[in-house]
Amino acid sequence: MIRALREEYLNKNLKPSFKSGYTSIRVWSCYYSSEIGPLVILKKGGRITVIYYLEIVKKHYVPFYKCIVEKYRLKVVL
Repeated sequence: MIRALREEYLNKNLKPSFKSGYTSIRVWSCYYSSEIGPLVILKKGGRITVIYYLEIVKKHYVPFYKCIVEKYRLKVVL
């Protein structure tokens, strides 16, 4: 294929030479000051619904919150 001058690096003329093999993941986490909460790997694909998000909060954030309140003797309402 003959290309015009300066066309060799246009996107339409480039082909990937390899696949990286990397996979994307979605994660959720929280923190308070210097305290780092749990790192949760979210299920693959689909959308994050309110119900799914609340499940994550109940299962992972609430226990973390309770530990922080106890550790720092905070008077914070959730």
